Amino acid sequence: MIEVKHSHWVPPDFSLLQIFTDRKLVQNYPLLRLRTVQLKVFPKSVRIRIRARKFMKWKKAYYKLKKDNQSSEESKTAVRRIMTENGMKNTSEYLSGLIRYFSSFFSFPVSVRTDMSEKMQQHKKYMWAKALMEERLSDLIIEGVPNPWSLIITLVVISETVADVQEIVSCMSRSICLTEEILEMLYCCASILLVMKFLKRSAVWNGMHYRLFYALYLFENSSVAHYGDLKAVTKGGTGKTTTLVRYTQMRPSMKFLLVVYNRSVCDFAKTKFPKNVECQTGHSLAFKSVGRKFKDAKKLRELSVFAITQLLPSRKGDNLFIRAKLVQDTLKVFFSSADRTISLDHTPTQRMNDNGLRVYIEVDKRQGYVKDAEFLWEKMKDLRNPNVPMTHDGYLKLYQLYRPRLSNYDCILIDEAQDLTPAISDLLLSQPQAKILVGDPHQQIYSFRGAVNALQQIRASFIFYLTQSFRFGPEIAQVAAYCIEELKHEKKTLVGNGNSGCVYGETSGQIAVLCRCNFTVFSEAVKKCCYAGETNIRVAFVGLAKKDLPSGKGKKCDMYKSWKQNTL
Repeated sequence: MIEVKHSHWVPPDFSLLQIFTDRKLVQNYPLLRLRTVQLKVFPKSVRIRIRARKFMKWKKAYYKLKKDNQSSEESKTAVRRIMTENGMKNTSEYLSGLIRYFSSFFSFPVSVRTDMSEKMQQHKKYMWAKALMEERLSDLIIEGVPNPWSLIITLVVISETVADVQEIVSCMSRSICLTEEILEMLYCCASILLVMKFLKRSAVWNGMHYRLFYALYLFENSSVAHYGDLKAVTKGGTGKTTTLVRYTQMRPSMKFLLVVYNRSVCDFAKTKFPKNVECQTGHSLAFKSVGRKFKDAKKLRELSVFAITQLLPSRKGDNLFIRAKLVQDTLKVFFSSADRTISLDHTPTQRMNDNGLRVYIEVDKRQGYVKDAEFLWEKMKDLRNPNVPMTHDGYLKLYQLYRPRLSNYDCILIDEAQDLTPAISDLLLSQPQAKILVGDPHQQIYSFRGAVNALQQIRASFIFYLTQSFRFGPEIAQVAAYCIEELKHEKKTLVGNGNSGCVYGETSGQIAVLCRCNFTVFSEAVKKCCYAGETNIRVAFVGLAKKDLPSGKGKKCDMYKSWKQNTL
């Protein structure tokens, strides 16, 4: 990556020039600094794109206007045409026309407009801007919600300080809009304000222009370059961990948060990453500020079906255990979701009848499960009620609902992004920092727990693909590539390392047995050591957390000791 400082621009590391093949990478740089660099340091394909007419059109137009010479006449004419066509003919109409013009600047779907509206509500002057639009531009408000793009320009108009405009940029950056889309809109606004300044210099829009220019300058010249979010779509063994380790090592002044899925991966990551990286799971993040309170109140334990039967009020005509199980399922779905309240969408739609057949559940019964789940959720959150436990997924959900700000970090690294639950995804992707998501969509193994592929959800500024696996040679890579191309319609071709392998079933060296849960791990070990008819068999367990090893306590340790006594 290139980092842009205030004092001078450092040429890029030539070993990293291949990452510039995506034109978006240079869209965030100050244009004046790009012009001071000889473009020959970039690959030819990038030079062509930088010079293309449509590349950052408004950013280029703005800096041409700043020169205020012969070369800027074309841009001035284009801006004046926009002003004339959008009711900005007289100075008294300039600002209202400006706000109206941006109401149709983007043709994004409703989901993007809704997301931007929600993010802009976090601005401290949102209510002022909304009140002004209700008074002067009521046609730009639909069902009580202002047009988000017009609202942004209204906020620019009423901003009193550069910090106010910086807050606008910050709110926009938290949305799902890409960084270049945000910059193009703000540079278009700055261009129109600059032409207004040329037409009448002693007017209020002079200050508006200066504050917007200053905020854009600070945004683009930040000491931590604002590159937006990045996705690395990987395959098994392609070196994603090594890549992240090296990335963080090269930035010792930055503070990173690495979020992994489970504790064993977290313990492993702590041995690999440098000291400027804090490794956490979603649950450990939540435990520090929320979960610990429930542990101190002796409420932190699992909520079993039997416990639920003891807590629910009786209801005529219901099998209490079936009802308790369906309420438990409702809570689990709610805990993994990004939703703020329990609804009918979280309830099961089918159940097994007495004959073992799946039957649909009536809507009125599902509504009853919603009420039961709401009743239990309130009891779970009550620290003064020790009889109703709080589960680990429960306090994680509570943490997500608090909408915390992880402000101690410069960048968030999200490992195995294909296995995030919507709750954790909402928690992390709503943070204002740049985020790097890595994962393999073909290795999603936690969908049964409500996990979703966050790699598909986020609109990242940059996408990179790691397609060479170092775990196997070309023979296995060929079979794997065929499988994911035919079965999952993968477009990127997987390749292996240079070592030859075999796919015809020969046994050579160590044998790996992959299992979903710890119980199966120990069962397979017992089968191999006790019933395989072979002697001098040695086994090793890979991937268990420290708490699962012989020095730990609990059922897993007991299973290990029992196996050890019977096999030595």
